[in-house]
Parts: sequence; structure tokens; C-alpha cells
Amino acid sequence: LQDKDVLIKAMNTNSKLLIINKNEDAISTITNTIQNIGKINNIAILAHGKPGSIMIGSHAIDIDELVDNQSMVAQWQCESIQLYSCNVGQDNDFTSLLSALSHTPVYASTEKIGHQGLGGSWNLQHTPTPPFKISELKHYSHVLMATYYYDNNSTESTEDGTTTYPY
Repeated sequence: LQDKDVLIKAMNTNSKLLIINKNEDAISTITNTIQNIGKINNIAILAHGKPGSIMIGSHAIDIDELVDNQSMVAQWQCESIQLYSCNVGQDNDFTSLLSALSHTPVYASTEKIGHQGLGGSWNLQHTPTPPFKISELKHYSHVLMATYYYDNNSTESTEDGTTTYPY
């Protein structure tokens, strides 16, 4: 994510932060962290996304990834899973599967997440309390939308706040 420091500064003081690097398997990392911490109240994922896919860690979390790792995702039981990723909520099959596997309500957006000037907001559908101070997020000047291309192996930020990823 661009400007992670702005997002980190906006986190509520009672939230625990887990940064997943681009070479880590996100599902394994989240599951291992939950096992080490014990009971958690909520999981909030901030990552670039598109309908039915979250770009986090070494590869996208999509329906196939959830199915392949369903025994780990089943350990994510908590009060809510909040997906702060652009457009992820447009794919109801994805959010429903994540909810069913984790036995947890999933909240996502059908629109852009991020800076209002780029068409984004920080609102999820029917969301509980967010894990950050909304007033601090005005300093985040990007949206969390992923676009995919086929001819390069690097990520690249664009002027509209999106990030492109190799497919």
C-alpha cells in the first residue's frame, strides 16, 4: 500500500497491526497470528482489491484461494471481517464464501475505498466501528483499487491512486 504510515497513524490505539509483506502468504500469516494471539474481536484487511479479489501478500485472495485454504480460514472466527478494498463487495459469491468458511459476518464495499477526491470513501456496507480514526484518513491520498496487466513483473502506482499488478 502507498503511504502505509498514514494508515498506521490512523489506527485506533486498541487495534493490533499485522503488516503482510508481498512475499508472504496472507491466509497463512493471518491464521498463524490468530493462533498466537488467541481470541480476537475483528479482522480488518486494508489492501488493494477488485470484485472478488484482494491483492495482499504473495498472491490474490479470491474464491479459489479461499476454497484451497478453507481449513485455515475456518480459524478466523470473530465478530466481523471488514474488507477495506475497492469493489470487493461487488462479488457476493466471494464475500458469502468468506463468511461461510469463517463463520463470521463479512463487510465490504461495492465502491472505491480511499480518498474522496478520487471517488473513494471509507464506508463499508452495514459496517461495525472501523479500526481507525476516520478524521485521520483525510490525509490518505489514494484509493485501494487494483488493476491487472499482463506484460510486466513489477507493481506500479498510477496518478489516479490505483496500483497495477502483474497477472
